[in-house]
Amino acid sequence: MNRIVKIFLLSIILIFGLCTYVKADTLDDLGEESGAYSLGEHLPDEARDTLDKLGIRSNDFSTIENLNFRKIITYLSDTISDETSGIVPSLCTLLAILLLYSIFNGVFDSCTNSALSGVLSVVPSLCMACPLLFPVTNLISDTSTAIEVSADFMLAYIPVMTAVLISAGQTVTGSGYSAMMIFAAEVVGQFFSKVISPLLSLFLTLGISSSVVSEIKLSGLIGFFSKAIKWLMSFVFTIFTAVLSLKSIFSSSVENVSSRAVRYTMSSFIPVVGGALSEAYRTVHGSVGVLKSGIGVFVIISIITVFIPVIIRLLLWLFTINMCKALAESTLTHSPTMILSTTSTVLSLMLSVVFCIVALFVITTALIITIGGAL
Repeated sequence: MNRIVKIFLLSIILIFGLCTYVKADTLDDLGEESGAYSLGEHLPDEARDTLDKLGIRSNDFSTIENLNFRKIITYLSDTISDETSGIVPSLCTLLAILLLYSIFNGVFDSCTNSALSGVLSVVPSLCMACPLLFPVTNLISDTSTAIEVSADFMLAYIPVMTAVLISAGQTVTGSGYSAMMIFAAEVVGQFFSKVISPLLSLFLTLGISSSVVSEIKLSGLIGFFSKAIKWLMSFVFTIFTAVLSLKSIFSSSVENVSSRAVRYTMSSFIPVVGGALSEAYRTVHGSVGVLKSGIGVFVIISIITVFIPVIIRLLLWLFTINMCKALAESTLTHSPTMILSTTSTVLSLMLSVVFCIVALFVITTALIITIGGAL
């Protein structure tokens, strides 16, 4: 009888010790040791300031609950206002050039001197290119910086999430996710900086050159490569997401079966307190799941805050250029229309690339925090 009492008391102590571990070590020490609470240090200052305005702190994922619709609308309106103030001067310049070009368009056409006519057609095109070239190249540079920052942030986040998954018993899922996402982050950063960014600058330069020199016709070639890149990115993104989803679903199913087998063994073969130990084991997994969800949601919000200023500026510039393009087409001004059309193609391609990268990072992160349920 005394032996049974001792076993019962020892089991009670183990249960309370395990619960204490869940509360203190799993949520706090695991967050510190895995580097989850230091992820914010890998973000740029602007993104950290945005998170502070939204009431989110990287060392306390419970502050995500402070996020509300009013804060989001306020942040978006402030960002739109700041970006609009930088575009308005360029818009006024473009509209003034189009107005002057349309006024003197008849003079260009009626000029009998071919050399003078050529000069009169080139000068307005150059005037149109100047207020576009520098802002658009700066926008390409800022987009490249945002993509590189997000890729570096994902490379810092992936080992953290892998450590949390392994600590929760999802070893197969963690290893597969880590390998694929590290490959994706490296490819995204290198592909944009080494391939897409130079191509965008080349397309912009060639488009402006072909609009200034009428003998050069490159608009069709630029449009072809733009569509080819969009289709290629969409195809690769779809295949990658599908493979990651299938691997994660299968791995999660196997690990859920293993977890249930452990709980069943505890409840069936440990006398007296086997059911309580099984529930404590389940609580440990659930607590790690809370940490996993907090990390994932924080990463998704951080990625979005990195790209929001770039996306808003791209959308505003696309709206501005398309509006000027419609005005140029209505006044039958050929060269400005070609310049604006090429610039619109470049910005549209850049926006597609940004949306594809954001979707890749956000969807894969959301996938890994939802697959497996409560662990």
